Amino acid sequence: MSNIEEIPFTAQYTDKTTNKEVSLSAILTKNSSTSDTILLCHGMFGSKNSSLNLHLLSGLKNFWSVLRFDFEGNGDSSGEWSYADYEREVRNISDIIEYSQDKYGIKIVAIIGHSKAGADVFISASRPNLIKNEKCCFVSLGGGLTFGKPEKRFTKDELDKCRKEGEFLWEHNGKKWKITQQAIDERKNMNPKNEVKNISEQRKKLILQVHGREDTSTPVEEAYVVEKEIPGAEVIWIEKANHFFKGVENDMVNAVVDWLKKKINN
Repeated sequence: MSNIEEIPFTAQYTDKTTNKEVSLSAILTKNSSTSDTILLCHGMFGSKNSSLNLHLLSGLKNFWSVLRFDFEGNGDSSGEWSYADYEREVRNISDIIEYSQDKYGIKIVAIIGHSKAGADVFISASRPNLIKNEKCCFVSLGGGLTFGKPEKRFTKDELDKCRKEGEFLWEHNGKKWKITQQAIDERKNMNPKNEVKNISEQRKKLILQVHGREDTSTPVEEAYVVEKEIPGAEVIWIEKANHFFKGVENDMVNAVVDWLKKKINN
């Protein structure tokens, strides 16, 4: 029987792109029977201890080690939260992989991202120089490839204020989040469909989109976009599931675990 050990740590390093000091808060749940490790990436307003991450952890840790962390500006990591900054998050993914593999002797064999991080996962899959393991699997939970649509989350007054002043405070989930015009523009100008054209034929077969039939945050049409733009990728539908798979978390976790078992052990 394997032993499970929780190892909290902080990855401290210099971002090679910005030369800024970065501190990423992370927890490695080490399964003594294997060095193969699954990386969990939280969504826009989440953290390493988000409910969805913990549900995934409960199912994954029986078969692999699991690494979860806070993106810059989230949870206990350094930096300022951003409504966009996808490139920074993709660098965070690459850097936490490099740091943890060197320090703890693990091997990242799959990356799972929810919502915003689902897009990060697709972008990461297109960057062989950042994610060097050719057999790494990529799982998007309710992520998407379509950006540039008018912002529907905000009121006209909020958007007007942002255009005039460069930012505004948005109340969501009982907290205030700073939304900048720069972040809104970044999202409007993003087109991950171009990014995924760079994914190798081998990697396309290692990509999974898991989508809830009742997801109203990321439209269900996005799953069909993934199928079209990444031929070879698989889509698994979770019935009666919203964006957070509320109430059917076990169905989602079991689907992910079963798929990863087939791919990683292949």
